[in-house]
Amino acid sequence: MKKTKALIGSICLFSMLNPAYSATPCTTSQDAGIVHLNSSNPARIKTKVYFKNCSQRVRPAFEWIYKKDNTGVFYLDHQPNHVIPVGFNSRYGADWDGTGGLVGGSQSAYEASANFDRMVSYGDTRNITSYTEIAPPDFGDLSKYPVGTYHSSMIFSVNTF
Repeated sequence: MKKTKALIGSICLFSMLNPAYSATPCTTSQDAGIVHLNSSNPARIKTKVYFKNCSQRVRPAFEWIYKKDNTGVFYLDHQPNHVIPVGFNSRYGADWDGTGGLVGGSQSAYEASANFDRMVSYGDTRNITSYTEIAPPDFGDLSKYPVGTYHSSMIFSVNTF
């Protein structure tokens, strides 16, 4: 009999990072707060957070709340020693309205945190759609992990410049 595992990730938190600016610099919204993955669903799931009409130029940043070493992880309910690392092929990235020909970028979501400060260093980017894109196959052989519900959270943020 084949064991089936469910991954449940609460991955939509968002924030603004600029200690010198006290007013809310962007309008934020999200398209989903909970993502359900299971091994019978091979499709990639994309979760988006929108930072729109920002009063200052912004760059996207990402950070997994739960991590082991420098890798984002999903952890088993009430058993933080049982974790599933975020798959290397999982992605996080953003699309933006910058100038200079570059209008977006992505990288592996395997790393515990990332920012796009080097990619968006010019232009007048004031609208960003940040996203994660994950799929059950990105996590490898799920049968080697204990059966249960796994959780993780991610902070989507923008840095002003």
